[in-house]
Amino acid sequence: MVIAFILPTLKALLGLFCLLAGMILIKLVIFPLKRMLELRSEKASFYFFPMIGFRRYMRQGLNEKSDFLYKVKHYREQYPGKSYEITNLGSNAVIMLRDHRYTKEFLSKPGLYEKHVLFRILKVIAKDSLPLAEGDIWKKHRKIVTSCFHYEFIASSVEVIRQVATEYLDKISTESEFPVCAKMQEITGEIIGRIFFGRTMSNYKFKGNSLAVALAKLTTQLGLLAVSPAVLLFGPDVLKVPFVPKYKKLLKDIKEFNHLSDDNFIFLLKFGKSISCFSLCTLIPRSKSFS
Repeated sequence: MVIAFILPTLKALLGLFCLLAGMILIKLVIFPLKRMLELRSEKASFYFFPMIGFRRYMRQGLNEKSDFLYKVKHYREQYPGKSYEITNLGSNAVIMLRDHRYTKEFLSKPGLYEKHVLFRILKVIAKDSLPLAEGDIWKKHRKIVTSCFHYEFIASSVEVIRQVATEYLDKISTESEFPVCAKMQEITGEIIGRIFFGRTMSNYKFKGNSLAVALAKLTTQLGLLAVSPAVLLFGPDVLKVPFVPKYKKLLKDIKEFNHLSDDNFIFLLKFGKSISCFSLCTLIPRSKSFS
């Protein structure tokens, strides 16, 4: 009697498992491969890896060369004559531009493109800042950038930038290792604070870190969640379900961070981070230190 009940149950579970495995195979392998093959061109290199796609070689670069973007920097050496890369992330085919002419064309016509759905996760902390905004909001923010960061403004800020960089770099011991990206974030945050607000950013702390480093860490955690297997498989809305406590805790930390100061101050700090050189460093895990 018990065996007669268990066998059909096992068969049903096995059938459900096979169905789920088949759906995952179609979503994460067949669909992206089909789209990638449709985009294939003599001008493009081709790289596929199930689910994580290009993140795989970026992770390899970090582990082997201590550089998250090592493969990107050496792309033209590995693929001479290629202008872009066709790869994948999750169920999506991805085009990575590797030619400055294509990049210039892409950036000059933002109205033709939509931000990927995964960027919705980053809006929790960055709101509608320039990298995430679209349409009229993007035009408005771009106008602000153009009016602020013109030649005269940058030229008048050089001395402050030099002073801050010198002040922070002089404190670094040449006999010990230090986190390069975190130091870049601190310097950039301090420059933004002094130029736009006349404030010393080092006076503000969040959980033992400077505001710039704290913001970078929060952004990094959001970014890692955005490309986690669960999100790639089921979409960003999966983070809203009750069994993702890590996301709930992160939202709590972000809420606390946003209450540290007035909205304009925090907004411009985020805005400055997004357009400065250290924005890429937020993608690199904090465990890496360099001499």
